[in-house]
Amino acid sequence: MAEPYFNKWYFRATHSRLKPVIDAAKTIKRPRPENFITIAYLVCGKLNFKLPT
Repeated sequence: MAEPYFNKWYFRATHSRLKPVIDAAKTIKRPRPENFITIAYLVCGKLNFKLPT
């Protein structure tokens, strides 16, 4: 359902004259690992997994 909207945005972003917009679009379109959601939770949640020393 969201794919047509993303494809339209991606086309417009990659045809932009702003290099950061093009780079962001290509980064978002790049294939992600299977555990992308888990990685996002770990990074965005700033979880601390340091073991006591």
